[in-house]
Amino acid sequence: MNALNRLVNAWRRAIVAFALLMTLALAGTGDAWARGPRKEPETKAATGKNYMWPYGLVMMAITLGMMAVCKQGRRADEPTKPEPK
Repeated sequence: MNALNRLVNAWRRAIVAFALLMTLALAGTGDAWARGPRKEPETKAATGKNYMWPYGLVMMAITLGMMAVCKQGRRADEPTKPEPK
């Protein structure tokens, strides 16, 4: 009976996992079906603007600033901890 119970529990877990995956997969299709068929996309002219480098520099500056502000360190005005006797 013990081996049969393990087998039944494994099948039950597999069925529940499959049902959850199908629910998640079908949950997002309602919007796609409600929109109807897609129209032909209009071709847009290239603007020649590339914002990757400025955004990257800003993100790097923010990260370095947060690292400097949040860095742990000893402060001169920090009270000293009493030594155990």
